[in-house]
Amino acid sequence: MEAVAMMIFMSLVIGISLAFGVHKTPAMRDEKRYAAGIRLVGLQKYLEALAYFEQIIKKHPHSGVAWSYRAECHLALGDYHQAIMACEKAIQLDYTLAYCYLFKGIALYHLQEYPDARDELSNAIWHFREKHPDAFKYRGLCHYALQNFGLAESDLQRAYRLGDEDAHYILKQWQTKSMRM
Repeated sequence: MEAVAMMIFMSLVIGISLAFGVHKTPAMRDEKRYAAGIRLVGLQKYLEALAYFEQIIKKHPHSGVAWSYRAECHLALGDYHQAIMACEKAIQLDYTLAYCYLFKGIALYHLQEYPDARDELSNAIWHFREKHPDAFKYRGLCHYALQNFGLAESDLQRAYRLGDEDAHYILKQWQTKSMRM
């Protein structure tokens, strides 16, 4: 009888917690709270989105999500150093934000910091549970720049299997180039 009462009590506690959103992480709450800025990023209005997230960060400097979207805006605008700094701040606040590792890796790749970029992209691959094609594609490009051709090909093939057509095109270009030599 006591076990049944305990189960009913626990069910009520869990149900009430779920109903009131106790199960949501701070990142989940911030994603909902900053939907207007996230929509701007989705529309590729990066300057407007950057201004939006700059204001959010002034009010809420401890939001990893806001820093992450700020990083994405800087990356899209080609401000690679700013993107890296925003990623580092976001990761410091919430190390589970997988896109920060991806954005930082891509920015480092564009700055030709290939070993560091490869390491960040490896972190992204881990955080995305090996399901994000861009992380594999850019890590493959880093391997290529570091003359690790077997690893480069392997990563690009994985990116292609995950749906990245650019990775397939790059592989075809390399094959054509190697056939000419």
